[in-house]
Order: sequence, then C-alpha cells, then structure tokens
Amino acid sequence: LFDLADQALASPGLSHLRQIEAEALTVTLTDQRLGRSFDFGDGRLTLDNRSDALAAELAVSLQGAGGLPGRAVVQIVSMKGANEARIVAEFNDIAAADVAAQAPLLAPLGSLDAPISGRLAATMRASGITALEGALNIGKGALQPTKAAVPVLFDRASLAMSYDAPSGQVRLSNMEVDS
Repeated sequence: LFDLADQALASPGLSHLRQIEAEALTVTLTDQRLGRSFDFGDGRLTLDNRSDALAAELAVSLQGAGGLPGRAVVQIVSMKGANEARIVAEFNDIAAADVAAQAPLLAPLGSLDAPISGRLAATMRASGITALEGALNIGKGALQPTKAAVPVLFDRASLAMSYDAPSGQVRLSNMEVDS
C-alpha cells in the first residue's frame, strides 16, 4: 500500500504535496477473516510525504471496554524504496476481544474480559509481521479461556512481550497480576 502511495506521490502532478490532512473522519474496518466490523469516529488522518519516507498517523475514538470511550493512535512509517513499514499503535481502554482480533499473535488476549491499554510496535513486510514488541496494561476483569471454564477474576495485570519471527514464538519478558 505504501509503495503505491509512494509511486503516486512521486508523479509530476502530486510530487509537490508534502502533507495531506483529514479531520472528523468516520472509518469502518471490515475484517472478512473474522466476519466483524469495527466502527471508529472522531478521526484525524495525517499523511506526510517526507524526502526519505512516507509517514501516516490515524487517531480515532471507538467504543471501548464496558461501553467506555476508547482511543487509538496508529503511526506508520515506510522508508521510500524499502519494502517494509514500521507500525506503532497506542490505545486506551479497548476491550480485550477487540485487541485480540487485530492479529493472530494477539489471539490469546481473547480469553480476557477486561479493558486493555498499551503500546504495540511492529515491522511488517509483504510476507507479514517480522518483528513485534509491546507493553499492555490490563484493567480489572477476568480470565476465561473457554465458556465452560470458571472465570478467574483479577484487579489488574500487565505484560511485556516480543515476537521472534524466525522461530514463530511470542516471548513474555514480564507479566504481573494483582488479584
């Protein structure tokens, strides 16, 4: 996607553009893989056409955990001529199930019923995620791996993690739970 934007912004008619901004955006993301849609509002999008990179930032509000308002900011930077992008997402008070739905690496978070705030940073190529690290703060909630399992209540939890693409392993470097 960024390669296409890079090509378009290099064309004679658009090469003079340095920044594109849009405000008051409403965005619907339909994930056909999961059969779900996510509605975002109060959005702001900025696209910077830098000499060495394309950078985009999308800030949106969404319904968070327990009906509380959540907020997410996603920044994407792709160096021109490179075939990868660095993506950083910071979010507050998002339902664990919604965070879990964003990437298979995060799927285990789907067993939580709790709000999550945090930061995830990933490097992506056409082949998929090549690196990921993150820190998550999980609010009061419950762990329930299956519908038949008795929920395990907790007051808060936090974790730090990374993904090693060659091994396909997610590594937890820190995990704390208060119950």
